[in-house]
Amino acid sequence: MSGWQAAARERPVSGWLAAALLAYLRSVAGSTRPVGAADAARAWADLEAGGRRLFLYYWTETGIPLILWGCMENLRLDRELAFVHDETLGGRVTGEVVRRLGRAGWPLRHARPGTRARDVGRLIASSTSIGMAVDGRGPYRQVGAAFARLVERAGAVAVPLAIHASRSVRLHLGGPLDLPRRGTALAVRFGSPIDCTLAHQDLRARLQSELEAASAAVRRRLDGVEVSAGARG
Repeated sequence: MSGWQAAARERPVSGWLAAALLAYLRSVAGSTRPVGAADAARAWADLEAGGRRLFLYYWTETGIPLILWGCMENLRLDRELAFVHDETLGGRVTGEVVRRLGRAGWPLRHARPGTRARDVGRLIASSTSIGMAVDGRGPYRQVGAAFARLVERAGAVAVPLAIHASRSVRLHLGGPLDLPRRGTALAVRFGSPIDCTLAHQDLRARLQSELEAASAAVRRRLDGVEVSAGARG
């Protein structure tokens, strides 16, 4: 089977999976308790006001909670923000979900030689802000060297994005994914922005530590919310 025939067969599957995922998350959104929504909105407004190109980066496992946040009315990210996805089935589902939420996708293709290099070149030359998982091909929860090179060459501001659902099921579909359950609390946090036009002795280590710090902070905040809810009960 040729590459284009395989891709054509995957499109209906990715569309069906995207529709099912969105339907589920929209049903979950009604019972979700947002945590820190006002703080996140202010942080995003401050980032936008800087007028710089932003590279939001996050762990693969937080992709579905991020979609859940996008299904809610509490945080509006700039419509110019494009979400990067590849040509795997999971990547196609991501691209379809992004499209159905009215946002832009940015494919990084790899099926044909040279295609990925051209896509990366266009991404670097663009002025569009992006969001992307940085550990999609493993090792998981590790910022890849390729992302560090990408954001440095683009001269953008890297912004760690941590999001966590207090009640979720851990799935393993090529990589770890958290599927939020009904009645969850959902918290999001933008970590310390990193200006990648400045000299950094070890940019990859800095990107890693800032995302880890943001992830730990958002989990602590949710732990506090759950403890308070238990005390009231």
